[in-house]
Amino acid sequence: MIFFFRHGETYWNKEKRYQGALNSPLTENGINQIELVCKIFEKDTDLCTPLKVYVSPLGRARQTANILKSHFDMELIEDVRLREVSLGSWDGKTREELLNTDPSKLVGSQPYNWYFYSPDGETILSAKKRVASWLQEVQDKNVGAVAHGLIGRIIMGVYLGLSDDEMLKLAIAQDSYYKIHDGKVYPIGKGVLNADEA
Repeated sequence: MIFFFRHGETYWNKEKRYQGALNSPLTENGINQIELVCKIFEKDTDLCTPLKVYVSPLGRARQTANILKSHFDMELIEDVRLREVSLGSWDGKTREELLNTDPSKLVGSQPYNWYFYSPDGETILSAKKRVASWLQEVQDKNVGAVAHGLIGRIIMGVYLGLSDDEMLKLAIAQDSYYKIHDGKVYPIGKGVLNADEA
């Protein structure tokens, strides 16, 4: 079973600013979200042995993982395959800023897939390959993962065998965690797995 945790709300999340390979620390609300997740996780899970938790190397994920570790017996393992998708020169920007600067760059895009219109960002194929490599490595183990919204959608989408559009429409909440096993994904907490807009 994989326990997937998305990092808590960051200052850039509040601004609807895409972080990618850049970083923004958790807000007070983001810290409170992870504390809430810890309470839900404690009621739902009996960890008898240290849980290996793979963590994105980006600061907001590490900050989230450290909060989790302060409550549970976890071995944190940094794994670059869980880093957020980078948009290259678009990292740190909002969709609205890009539309205001040069709307032609986003022609045909939707709120759930504009990330992959970046001229110098990571492709969805590349992101799916690194996620598939990680999933294959951990598929028969009891592990955790602390990562990001977009890469979380891709992890769940690859696991469930969804199309690109289907996976990019998944919603990954910051006040919940997800159990991934037996060919299904179970949201635990306030989050809802499927949504019209991510």
